[in-house]
Amino acid sequence: MFLLILLGTVALGLAGLVILVRRRSLSGFENGFLLTLALVLAGTGVLSAALVGVWLYLDASTELVQGAVTDLAHNAQLIEATALRDINMTVDQMTRVAAGIGPDVQQRAVRDIEIVLRTFQRVDPMLLELDVVDAEGRPLLATSRRERRPAPGRVAVAFALEGKRFVSDPTPVPGFDKSLFVIAVPVPDAQGRPIGALAALYDQLDWFEDIAKAMTFGKTGYAVLADGDGRALAHPDVKRLGEDLSAYAAVREARQERSGWIVERNRAGVRRLFVYQPVKNPATVSPRPWLLVAEMDEKEALT
Repeated sequence: MFLLILLGTVALGLAGLVILVRRRSLSGFENGFLLTLALVLAGTGVLSAALVGVWLYLDASTELVQGAVTDLAHNAQLIEATALRDINMTVDQMTRVAAGIGPDVQQRAVRDIEIVLRTFQRVDPMLLELDVVDAEGRPLLATSRRERRPAPGRVAVAFALEGKRFVSDPTPVPGFDKSLFVIAVPVPDAQGRPIGALAALYDQLDWFEDIAKAMTFGKTGYAVLADGDGRALAHPDVKRLGEDLSAYAAVREARQERSGWIVERNRAGVRRLFVYQPVKNPATVSPRPWLLVAEMDEKEALT
């Protein structure tokens, strides 16, 4: 707005100067030609200075925005690499545990299986629940208070019983107040054939929330991780977890797997700079990219 006012004022002044010169309004004064020449030179100087000032301002603003875009891209790469590594490590660990309990599953030695699974949970507290099902998909053991409920993720269990690993998108689970990953791996016999499945409810979003709280900058800036539908998976304000952000242009662009930045008003009517970046989703079936969006008050971003 300031730039428009400045350019408008300069343009009006220049237009007035042109009219003054064309009508030779100063010709009646002594040294009128010199006065006209001086005014033309002064007007040209003011216009040049204004244009240079505007160019410098826009150039500096662009540099600030590009810096924010670069920082966000690095953060997105860090989150993507860490999330994928963490998920893959957890799946590998579950695969080793599943191979170790294979003989106990065949013998239905529930007590021995439980000891192994609870030890595994103590090693990785983000494993909120571990379930074992037999080859028919019937529950054999669960490590939480959900023992009498079906194992989570029928699709996940079906994949595991076919000898395949499975990772879900974050999924709402009855009995828990947050969305969780469902991970499943086959339990093999001595010949490597699946005789059951080991499934887990995994709370990696807790880690994402810690990352989101750390990803703040300046006085008004923060970052949000959203799923492919634009719902917040991780947000510095836990009250906004699950909030639908899909109405924002930045989120819509990121859902199209584009990276960039845009200035728009948030729901409070404040003009904010939004920088957006898609992030790879580790889900097994039809993974849609997650969205990483950083935002900051426009005034702060350009100072």
